[in-house]
Amino acid sequence: RQTACPEATMRRARSLQRLTRIPRVRSFADTRINPTRRVRVPGTCANERCEAKEICPSSAHTERNAKKRKAMEEERALMEHDDGVGRGLPSVSSLFPYGPGSTDPKEWPLRSFYRRELPSSCVKFSSKEGITLFQESLAQGTAAAYFPLAEQFRTQDEPAFCGLSTLTMVLNSLAIDPGRIWKGGWRWFSEEMLDCCESLEKIRKQGISFEKLACLASCNGADVDTWRADGKQTNEKMFREAVIEACKDTDRFLIASYSRSALGQTGEGHFSPVAAYHKDKDM
Repeated sequence: RQTACPEATMRRARSLQRLTRIPRVRSFADTRINPTRRVRVPGTCANERCEAKEICPSSAHTERNAKKRKAMEEERALMEHDDGVGRGLPSVSSLFPYGPGSTDPKEWPLRSFYRRELPSSCVKFSSKEGITLFQESLAQGTAAAYFPLAEQFRTQDEPAFCGLSTLTMVLNSLAIDPGRIWKGGWRWFSEEMLDCCESLEKIRKQGISFEKLACLASCNGADVDTWRADGKQTNEKMFREAVIEACKDTDRFLIASYSRSALGQTGEGHFSPVAAYHKDKDM
């Protein structure tokens, strides 16, 4: 067996690499997004579809927003390290020195819950009654929206992220290309990518308003129509018709903003996608 020269082997390897190197693909753009290269202006929002740009709260490089974010970070740090006097209870993160997966009850929040009993006004989806209602909704043709939404179902990452989680599900169900990377080489919507129209820090503390969620959906490529329950041109009949039409389709979805307390649930304002409707039960 002849011994090969190390230098000659390296030269051949480099030559082979040059011959077999595959050109790098800049993007896997489809027909939903313009594949032309975009130039981002320093100091503007990272979302290329954002209409606010320089004045968007997510424009972290602008002096005004940088100061605002710094103030919010300092306030959050005080909340996490405060002893609870005069500021309410400590944050969950301050009570988890070993991470949120700790099994030591001493590290659990001062007020914590493992599920809540479902109020009588609601029907458990996996119960016999819930399964029957869903089957009947399918037979009535008003549960088609469930399937694309179920494919993209996610649990919200933060207690106040119901709006962001709902919008993430809907944007991915609509197969809208975000035009930016999620992780690795994948372009996919997630909550942390919706840092536009309103900063994530503010949403984490206060949630998101109806108007801001509509703005966020529009800035990320969705065609948005909004109706308010107290609007002059809105009534119960129109709302029911909008629910029925949305539940029949798989290419448009309805997001409802409602009061959880009205249903006997914990909390107040909440966002959720509507996936099915039962005509006979009106639910």
